[in-house]
Amino acid sequence: MDKLFVLKYMKCEALYYMNWFSDAWGDKGVRLLLKNGNVINYVFSILPRKVKYILLFLLQVSRRKSKYLIIPMGGGTCLDDVFPFCYKYNIIPYIWDCWPNTWKNVLQMVRILHIEKCFISSSLVCNELSREMLNTQFVFVPEGINPWVYQKGDILMNREIDVLELGRKNSLYHDQIIKMDGIKFLYNRNNQYVFPSFSALVSGLSNSKIVICFPRCDTHQNMTGKIETLTQRYWECMLSRCLIVGRAPFELINLIGYNPVIEVEWGNEGEQLLRILNNIEIYQDMVDRNYSVALKFSSWAYRVNDMMKELSYFKVI
Repeated sequence: MDKLFVLKYMKCEALYYMNWFSDAWGDKGVRLLLKNGNVINYVFSILPRKVKYILLFLLQVSRRKSKYLIIPMGGGTCLDDVFPFCYKYNIIPYIWDCWPNTWKNVLQMVRILHIEKCFISSSLVCNELSREMLNTQFVFVPEGINPWVYQKGDILMNREIDVLELGRKNSLYHDQIIKMDGIKFLYNRNNQYVFPSFSALVSGLSNSKIVICFPRCDTHQNMTGKIETLTQRYWECMLSRCLIVGRAPFELINLIGYNPVIEVEWGNEGEQLLRILNNIEIYQDMVDRNYSVALKFSSWAYRVNDMMKELSYFKVI
């Protein structure tokens, strides 16, 4: 694997999920390349998009490259993330949050850098981009996680937080639940996170009975359109043995072979939630099963094995 490297970002809590990805490759013996923020990167990030395209093109054609670099990146930041590494390496992206408004950037990056293989966290996005770029292989690899940083917590009936809603809201559901009396319901208020740090998030999840989870296409359709995909929030809840109420993305169901989520009874939201809370002990077997399944399927180590097979076909490994 002398030809393959994986980019790792400087220690930053906001990018912990990307560094889990990189660390999983490091555990397989692949060398990690540390990305340091510097003035050059900052200047490139503020350049107009067309200027970025020109610079990337010039870097791409400036020399022949024999080494490959896997770069974890977001769809919206992809042009910045490949700079200046595309001068020395053939780039293999792994892309999160590749929503329709980022596809133009992603396709331009793929064209300019002649990227032959691109990993993406959404199967539907892979299908869409494959229609646009026939010479690039877009490969679906679902989001993973580091399962060992989460806490399985106490049994459901002994937990203090009745209902937890993290981040984005399904307003139709939220507006019904917020009317309920007699339950401890935590959610983001006034653009403030429920938990101020990652360690507090881990502790809070392990002390929550129910966590509300919907795919982003149910909460931010203006951003995602019809793109439904698995996000790490589901893994976090399963690894914390929380009962998930909402809707499961089809990618999660297909991956593990069953639906780990209690689907919302629309029109009967409050009554359903109260019924669950009053009988929370009967769901303990379900969350225990979810926990065991998440330990098996959620880790980046599991994903990296599949990606290494893809790269072996590609003759990178």
